[in-house]
Parts: sequence; C-alpha cells; structure tokens
Amino acid sequence: MSGVVRVNTIELESLASRWAALAHTFDEWCASWQQWSFASAVPLPVEHVASCSDIAQRAREIQLALTDIATRLERVAQTYADVDAATTVLLQRASDVCLWLIGRMLPVLVCLFGPLALSELLSVAVSRMLVAALPESVRNPVERFSTETWARVLSSPGVVRAIEVGIGSLDDGVLGAAGVSLPVTLSVGGAGMRLTSLAGTSRFASRINAMVTDPASALAASAGSGTATRASVERISSQSVNPPRDLADALSRIPDPKVEGAQVRIEKYGDTHVVYIAGTVDASLGAGAEPWDMSSNLAALGGDSGASEDAVRRAMVEAGIRSGDPVVIVGHSQGGILALRVAQSTDVSVTAVLTAGAPVHAMRPPDGVPVVAYEHIDDIVPALGGVVTDAQPDLVYVRDRGVRNDSGPLDTLLPAHRLDAYVETARRSDGNGDPTVQRVRDEFARLSPTGTSTLWRATRSEAEK
Repeated sequence: MSGVVRVNTIELESLASRWAALAHTFDEWCASWQQWSFASAVPLPVEHVASCSDIAQRAREIQLALTDIATRLERVAQTYADVDAATTVLLQRASDVCLWLIGRMLPVLVCLFGPLALSELLSVAVSRMLVAALPESVRNPVERFSTETWARVLSSPGVVRAIEVGIGSLDDGVLGAAGVSLPVTLSVGGAGMRLTSLAGTSRFASRINAMVTDPASALAASAGSGTATRASVERISSQSVNPPRDLADALSRIPDPKVEGAQVRIEKYGDTHVVYIAGTVDASLGAGAEPWDMSSNLAALGGDSGASEDAVRRAMVEAGIRSGDPVVIVGHSQGGILALRVAQSTDVSVTAVLTAGAPVHAMRPPDGVPVVAYEHIDDIVPALGGVVTDAQPDLVYVRDRGVRNDSGPLDTLLPAHRLDAYVETARRSDGNGDPTVQRVRDEFARLSPTGTSTLWRATRSEAEK
C-alpha cells in the first residue's frame, strides 16, 4: 500500500454493521419459525413438517453465512487500520530524518533556492495585481479557476498526509538547523523522549504572536498581573428545542457565526447541557474583536487559555451550568480543540465529546470520557495536529473522504473542511458499531424530550484588544 494513501474503513465498518444486523434479523426469524413449528396447535402433514424443517435449515445456513461475512469485513477493516498505523510510524520517522537534513543544509538551500523563491513570490504578486486589474467579467472566471485548482491540490490525500507527518517533524528541522546531531535530535524529538513537540512549538509561536500584536498585555500576563485572553459574551436568542436525533444532527447544530451571529449554542435538557462550539471565524493573527481567530488557535494548541476558550467558559456559566452538571460538548475545527480543552477541566463534568475537522491528534482526552472525532482524509486542518503519538483511550477517529468525485465545482480552498461535509460524513457512518461511538450516541439518547436552546455571541474584551 502506498504511504500517501489513507485507507477509508468507514464503508467497510458500515457494511459489517449492516451485514451483522441482517444476520441478527435472520436469527430471530429462524427462532420464531422453529417456535411456531413446534408450538402449532394444528397437526401438520409429514411432508409439510419436512418442508418447514428444510426451510428453517436453509435460513439458518444463510444466517451463519451473513455472520461470517460481517466478521470478515470487521477483520479487514481492522487490518487496514493496523497497516495504516504502522505506515504512519514509518512515515513519521522518515519525515524526522528528512526535516533534520533540510535544517542542517538550510544555509546551502537558501543560497541555491532563495533567489528562485523570491522570484516566484514576485511573479505571484504581479499576477494578482494583473488579475485585479481585469474587468469583472474576466476576473471572476479566472479567480474561480484559481480557487478550484488550489482546492484540488490542498484536498489531495497525499498532500494532507505530507502535512500531517511534516508538522510532527518541524522541531527536528529546527534542531538540525541549530547543529544538533541526528541521534540526539531523534532521541529528544518525536522518535524518542519527545521533549520537543507540537504543543511546545505552538506555545512558543503563541507567545511570539502575543508579543508582536499586543506587547503591553503580553508582558503583563507573563508577569502575572494581567491576561490577554479575556472575552465578553451576550445571549442573542432563546427558543424551545428537541434533542438531536443522531450524531449528524448534533453536528448540524453547531452555529455559523456568519449566519447566526453567534459562536456558541447551549441547549439545556433537565440538568444536562449540550454545548456546541463553532470553528475559526477570523484567520488573522491579530488580537481583534473576534475571539475565534488564529491567536486563539495557537493558544489552544499550545496548552494556553485563549480568548475563545474564555468566551466558551463564560457562556457556560451565564447559561447556568454549574460544577457537577452533566455536559456534552460538540465542536467543529477550533471548536473541537476547545471542546477537549474544556473537557480536560476538573470544574466541568463532561460526559461525551464530539468533534469534526479538529487538529486534536496531540491532545489527550480525559479518562473515561468517550470522544468521537470525525476527520476527512482530504482536509488539511486535522492534519495540522500532526500524527497521533500518544495513546488516546476512549477516543475513536471516524475517517472518510470529504470531497467526492461528483462534488462539482469547488468554490472554497478547503471544501473538505466545511461543516456540512462533516454532517454528511456523520450521516453516512450512522451505522458505525464502534463501542465508543455508541457511548456517545447513548449520551444524546438520554436527553429529555424537550429543552431550551440559547445562542451566545462573544467579543474580545475592549481593554484587551
């Protein structure tokens, strides 16, 4: 199997589940048939009894064959998953060595390819200026073509896999550039003690970004006299609601800030709350009014509390969630990172977590809490979490392809990252029989028949912008 091909086991698992359900139906039918044959009050002719026995025997054989097919499909899916895991380890080790070599040869590479890279950047800038000067009737088709071309490149599973393993080797490249030998690099990096990690790199980048965007607040926070993560929240609507029918329905309830004007939705069913958290809204690194920006992304990945996490916690308090109240958290993209960050808190009693398109590979879920993470093998955002390097008990990844061949024209750079694509994936995998998936389903099934839904809009506090 090629190292850049992610095997999609979701259809195998769904087929196995359906075959198993069909086998169970045949088993019940056989049992009912035999019970009726023996319990019949009307004596049957001998030839009819023999015919009934023959039918029951054939039905039993069909049931056994169906069970065998389901078992074989489950084994094939597990084998593919095991091979994929082994391939990931080998790719990561190879990536560690390659990035170390690049880092070690960085001065030579800069001399050789620096001028070429600068010329390419200049040509891209000139091209953008020329396109912007074109008439709208010509510019729009050109921009659509450019967007679709880049979307297909970024949605290639090979590119996504390369980014995934490359992210985990960035620290090896840094150590190589610093002149650290390969054995020492591998011993402290991803292949050894992992003293350098994605979380450490993200934390470092987050602190640098804070110093650049708001030096005064960053210095005050580092001195313990202030924080740059404050946010304010306001409730913008409230209405009655029924609980989600399934996991796809739960994902579809994550608010769209551009449509609903809110980043958080909180539903209350008796003493249980369901918290839905939106993904990144602003792709800038600044500390503007929008808390769901890249600054909060870096903070969350680095283990710090960002403005978006502060907003989620404030909304939960304002919604009446108290310590010990059962909480289910659902998040997309940055919202998925925040979901696990909140679930790791000791002051919140989270019973289940559902994420979609979130880079959570380097995060450890709280013990005993079932977590289902939907990922698309052609979505680069989950790949930004690097490869899974630590054991993640009670967390199961449901992987599928987000962009189908019949998806039509692509109007966004990351089509596989869209929430509606993940909702469709959750709908296709509804028959998944994984125990962890079922535990999350059970948490939704236990919700009261009716509840109240509130939408919350958050902004970064004025004093901290």
